[in-house]
Amino acid sequence: GPNLEPSDIKIEQVAPGRYVAKFPVDKAGSYFVNVQPGGKHGHIFAGVNVPYSSEFRDHETNRALLTHLASYKPKNGPAGELIEGDLTRENLDQLLKTDTFRHNLPKAISTQGVWPLFMLVAACLFFADVFVRRVTISWDWLVPVWAWVRVHILRRQLAPVADARLDRLRSKKAAISREVDERRAAARFAPVADPDTGSAPQKSLDDVLGEVTGGASTSPPRAKTSHLTPGTAEEETYTARLLKAKHKAQRDTKPPPGDSSGAS
Repeated sequence: GPNLEPSDIKIEQVAPGRYVAKFPVDKAGSYFVNVQPGGKHGHIFAGVNVPYSSEFRDHETNRALLTHLASYKPKNGPAGELIEGDLTRENLDQLLKTDTFRHNLPKAISTQGVWPLFMLVAACLFFADVFVRRVTISWDWLVPVWAWVRVHILRRQLAPVADARLDRLRSKKAAISREVDERRAAARFAPVADPDTGSAPQKSLDDVLGEVTGGASTSPPRAKTSHLTPGTAEEETYTARLLKAKHKAQRDTKPPPGDSSGAS
């Protein structure tokens, strides 16, 4: 060791041809290692040097560097000053006579043109204005993207979405069916035009029903409708009245078989 005292250590084999030994290194200096394999093998010598710790070294002041830094003179200001003397308690008052926070130094001012920054901002605003005026942005792509994220990342199953087009088609079909039914009903009970005058007879449905029934009460006899409910009796009575009115209107519009006064 560094104190020139020998110490025995044990070497262990950790692999074929590989031996390891450990010993404490608690002092700085040079360690001399002498390995004795034994037998006909010679000694193996090696050395290990442990340097002194850097934080315990006695460093000297680099006065040349300090003098060089203090020689710099700022623009329109005095040069720096180097405080001379050792940092001891006896020299403390002498060292504090030099003001380390001088206020007579000029302010460090530098100027830089800002027109490139304003040009960049104006160009970005011009591009944004043209983009907003000329380009139409559609956000329809967000719906499929969100659906993909929910399925592949959030692992959530999408609920089946009803097709609005089928609902619109069904409603349109129902409206057309109602309109066709209304037209059929109107055409079924429409008055027939007079062949002589070419105009339809000016008779209302109430007049025709009155002529068919002879002004009598339209309510059916109780004996015939006693087995029917009130709603059913009313529907059959109304249907019978309409059929009678239709037959009466057809008979009135047809000319008699032997009447030829209308043709000459």
